[in-house]
Amino acid sequence: MKKAESLYSDLIACISNISEESEALETYWNTLDEEKQNLFDSLTENISLEKIKLQTCKRNCTIYNNYDSLKEQFLQFNNDFSAFPGFSYSKVIFIIMISERIIENITEIQDEDIGISFQFAEVQLGFDSHAYASNLGDASKNLIWFNPVDETSLNELICFESDIECWYSILSSSCDIDFNTIQELLFCDESVLVAGSANKNVIELLKIHMASSGEQTVPVIDYLPTPSNSSIELYSPSLSYAQFEDVVGILGEYNNRKDVLTKYLSIFHIIENFMFKAPIVSLERTSTNTMFSIRDFKRLYKSVEINENKAIRDLFERSFLLPFDGNTFNKFAYDEWKAFIARNSSNVAEIEEFLEKLSLFKSYNSLTLLNISTFLSSVVYKVRCSIVHNKETEFHISSEKYPIGCKIILEDFLLKILEEMVFLLLSAENDLVWYKSNSITLWDESA
Repeated sequence: MKKAESLYSDLIACISNISEESEALETYWNTLDEEKQNLFDSLTENISLEKIKLQTCKRNCTIYNNYDSLKEQFLQFNNDFSAFPGFSYSKVIFIIMISERIIENITEIQDEDIGISFQFAEVQLGFDSHAYASNLGDASKNLIWFNPVDETSLNELICFESDIECWYSILSSSCDIDFNTIQELLFCDESVLVAGSANKNVIELLKIHMASSGEQTVPVIDYLPTPSNSSIELYSPSLSYAQFEDVVGILGEYNNRKDVLTKYLSIFHIIENFMFKAPIVSLERTSTNTMFSIRDFKRLYKSVEINENKAIRDLFERSFLLPFDGNTFNKFAYDEWKAFIARNSSNVAEIEEFLEKLSLFKSYNSLTLLNISTFLSSVVYKVRCSIVHNKETEFHISSEKYPIGCKIILEDFLLKILEEMVFLLLSAENDLVWYKSNSITLWDESA
């Protein structure tokens, strides 16, 4: 297709549809009252004058420069006569916006064919971004994605830089696009389409291009509730909170983050800090007022070289014995779990399916007040591994792979429990994560 043809032919056809005598036009016109008939005649007469200019530009390969006025006239026509047979305001706007994008970057229209041949495939990507166009030196390698009936998408699209041949090629497809349906289209070289569909390689390449441009290609899963802290009355300015500077910093990061999975990793970092600190605290407390020997250093190193799964289990078992709201944290967690299952009774199957993927279904089936801490420590650790590891042989959790069972457990139960546990451990001195002293004794100065 010639470049002038891609710029003007379809726009001329859109004008002809609403202005040239036809049976459809006459039938529609007769349904209007006299005032509307006069308005219709006036609008189409003015738009027809622009058609003559467009035809001249097409014939002479010159640039049409009255798109703004034409757009206003079509907007008025759409406001009053959108039901006209075969009229598509979305199509007109698409043609005008892409045409304007082209003429902004040329000084003349070359009397030649478009240099590349793009075709499109319908896709359903659902990105937070509304459009994207790559800008490679080899124009045929470019990928362009947008929604042609969404003005927001078109406005984003025309802000991208790409080879002028790409814009011509997109415009030449206007007669093939169905403007009556909302659809995302991916334009690329026709040779990489399979039976009119974009193969997975092309879609993943689009994501790579977008990622390298800072565009979002995965959904943001917001988790915005204020952290749950029922231990607030236990805090006192007389206590030594300075030892928790790192943990307090992570709590700040936790609040800064909005995405549920990154928030989960932040609070897990606190749990991780506590589970490695706990055996050191135990050693430090047993060594108070005595010299710290080489044997003690060996015990210190040994205490942190422990299995992560065991470390988190030990932390939970001891933490769940702490007093909480007139009972123990263990009782609180167990009651919260039962209430969680009760209010999500319609999604129990999804919850069980998720636990099965974590290999925790048997533990869930035999859950009691006595083993709730062990069960939850396993859930916390395995969810963390499923987010971080991304092994081929391991169930993986991500923004794109976020099953309903996982969503319900994290957002309606687990994060709240972890928040309460962290704030409880921080609230007042205990023998789990609180050092008694800010130093160790290496020799006796009075000896």
